[in-house]
Amino acid sequence: MLSGLCWKLVLIGLIFLLSKAKLMALLHIALNACWA
Repeated sequence: MLSGLCWKLVLIGLIFLLSKAKLMALLHIALNACWA
């Protein structure tokens, strides 16, 4: 049961990191568009 919870936390962490990476990519694109 504890290992299942651990996997859920890892999955949530990965999703958070991916969404954060997407936000950073969008910000980067927006900044490039502004400077262009």
